[in-house]
Amino acid sequence: MKNLTASPEDRFIEVNGQSIHVKQWSSTGPLMVFLHHITGDCGIWNDIAPAFISEFQVVAVDLRGHGLSSNPTHGYRWVEDLSEDIVELIKFYASKSVTLVGFSLGAMVAIPVAVKMSDRVSALILEDPPLHDHARNYNSAWWEERRAAIHLPFDQKVDRLIKRGNSVEEAKLIAEIKDRVSPGVLDEYLAGTAAYHFEDWLPKVSCKTCLFLGNPEKGSSLNHADRKRVTELFSFSHISEWKNAGHGVHEVDPVQFIHEMKQFLQAVGNARPVT
Repeated sequence: MKNLTASPEDRFIEVNGQSIHVKQWSSTGPLMVFLHHITGDCGIWNDIAPAFISEFQVVAVDLRGHGLSSNPTHGYRWVEDLSEDIVELIKFYASKSVTLVGFSLGAMVAIPVAVKMSDRVSALILEDPPLHDHARNYNSAWWEERRAAIHLPFDQKVDRLIKRGNSVEEAKLIAEIKDRVSPGVLDEYLAGTAAYHFEDWLPKVSCKTCLFLGNPEKGSSLNHADRKRVTELFSFSHISEWKNAGHGVHEVDPVQFIHEMKQFLQAVGNARPVT
């Protein structure tokens, strides 16, 4: 497989009894793994991943229960299940140097992977990770509404999105992504059995780590108190705060996001100098 600029190869890799779908953008160089948010899929990285194919073997992953990966009814603990899938995926690729890039849930999955594979993971990029006490979400009306929406049939998902202001085309595309999500993903999260205490894992990360944060007033997952607690607990190599972004920092300005990623990787010796 040659390096690609627009059309990644779809691959299905068996790990831990699951078929994990990845988009593989390139096949040479140290491994770079992109991980998406809860109820999303690997397609969120389509504007980001191609920028790194000249230096990395780039793969974007559908976490179990999402996208085209296996959809079991249960088994969605972030440490014991999701991160173990990524550990085995990294072993499959047999790369001795790995850069992990995670958005939201993907960032929370990447943290224990970086600890478990400290001999291989050389850089960690966390985009707006929910590094807080997740108990505050378990009785949230917003999260309960989101869980209920996952359980809806496809046509009702589309109708709901149209009523929220999406066009018919947009509603169908979004509904297709959400329709592939196992209800167990949110059922286990809101039952309090999936998330972990970040204090148990983040301080054990030994590789260079970059943190992207959105604006709490625009929807970032970390409020001001969370940020103070996190930065007192762990010394990040670089922190980038975006006042013009909420939760999805990379969606606001992909070009700037890529530029800052490359600057960080160059600074820690994982890429060529930024030009």
